[in-house]
Amino acid sequence: MKTKLIVGLGNVGSQYQYTRHNLGFLVIENYLKTLNNSSKTTKTMFNNEITTFFENDLKIILAKPLSFMNLSGKPIISIATYFNISLEDIFIFYDDKDLDFGKIKIQNNRSGGSHNGFKNIIEVFKTKKIQRIKVGIGYDQKTPLRNYVLNKFSKEQLDMLNNFVFKKTNLIINAIIKNYSFQKICEFYAQIKNNEIR
Repeated sequence: MKTKLIVGLGNVGSQYQYTRHNLGFLVIENYLKTLNNSSKTTKTMFNNEITTFFENDLKIILAKPLSFMNLSGKPIISIATYFNISLEDIFIFYDDKDLDFGKIKIQNNRSGGSHNGFKNIIEVFKTKKIQRIKVGIGYDQKTPLRNYVLNKFSKEQLDMLNNFVFKKTNLIINAIIKNYSFQKICEFYAQIKNNEIR
């Protein structure tokens, strides 16, 4: 049975909850709130919190690495190796300071940019050919970057995430679970990205 690994990047600890750098965690957590699947189980494995379920003849693993953000690669490759998951079946959600707030960009075979967590993943996997879904946090260029990414979202931003952005990331995850190819996922998102999903 093929396994899909869907990862959200973030920092562990209540002090980081709802901070910009934890957007990957929030994507996974929001999807799990909507998931109604009797096969769902959650446990800690290889320094990841993983939720596993079965759908469309696939095994689905949703993972949140419990390492420091900048050391995300080892927990992810450990899960991928243990379950024999190929690169084409790994998808990683994370925050991107260079995208406008709420904008989503799906990419493959690119550098990690300024995101140290994703750069570590590329270093550990020894390839840039890792599928990623970046969600914009809209860096204001005024606040020191470290402070900006570790600051919490405003109430207005959280409302926008819950009412619009997470609905789109949920649809992307559903497309992954339907076993869409990377190209088909990109085409699917191009069709919905300007929709106001309610």
